[in-house]
Amino acid sequence: MKLKVTDLLDAAKAAQGLRTDMALADALGVGRSAVSGWRSGNRYPEPVVCAALAHMAGEPLAKVIGVVGEARAVCRREKAVWRALATSAAMAPRQERARTR
Repeated sequence: MKLKVTDLLDAAKAAQGLRTDMALADALGVGRSAVSGWRSGNRYPEPVVCAALAHMAGEPLAKVIGVVGEARAVCRREKAVWRALATSAAMAPRQERARTR
């Protein structure tokens, strides 16, 4: 399943026990309209906000940057590069856990 920006927003809300997008916006230090724009796909979080989302959701930053980059990209080849980044970042923690067992 391909992760979307809205999935990241929902994961951050759930992980932090936030019930509304307004609460998420406050926690991220952005306006409610920013979160609304991310949900609609008209805007995308900036890298600093991506770092906060990653921390809040408990996801690797590279995964979040990859998901957002893929959503922002306009051509298939660029989307594929961002998707590869997100996928490799998602796999890295699993590989690291397997090595430490």
